[in-house]
Amino acid sequence: AIEPAWRRNNLHNSERYWKQFIFEVAGKQISIQQGRVDYEDVASLGLTVWDASLVLSKYLESFGASFWRDKRVVTLGSGTGLDGLAVAAMGAKDVIITDLYVDLLSENVSLNAIANTRAVKLDWTSSDDVQRLLSLSQEGVDVVLIADCVYYSELVDPLMTTLIRTLETKPKSSFAIS
Repeated sequence: AIEPAWRRNNLHNSERYWKQFIFEVAGKQISIQQGRVDYEDVASLGLTVWDASLVLSKYLESFGASFWRDKRVVTLGSGTGLDGLAVAAMGAKDVIITDLYVDLLSENVSLNAIANTRAVKLDWTSSDDVQRLLSLSQEGVDVVLIADCVYYSELVDPLMTTLIRTLETKPKSSFAIS
């Protein structure tokens, strides 16, 4: 049996943040590779599964697989990709998982081999990157997910602008932030 993800709080950091992380959602296992976090290097902050992503993924599970079946989902600043992989495992129609640094994210998308799921580089401060994201989601986005993705206050405005532009792709789209 899989230990509940929140039990990792009793583990040493070498086990909690740097090893492969297994998460169960809707009866399916998601495997996440993690990297070593160096708080002096902003690029490394997305290399681990943070608690907000665990909480958001479990919350999204409460909607049930039938809710996700026809949904087009974009995640912003997803780091390791857990939240996007969770909704993909529950059957979302199309999932675009974004982050500024996509090497580990791409590895996790490949590792879990869930159809209609892709990792995309996205810099919220780049209008070209945001436009490329919008062109990838031509049929509109139903749900935007954000989990613990802002470390620097100067990135809040670009994140909110990207969120609003993404939500504008489809009437009655929604978002969840953890």
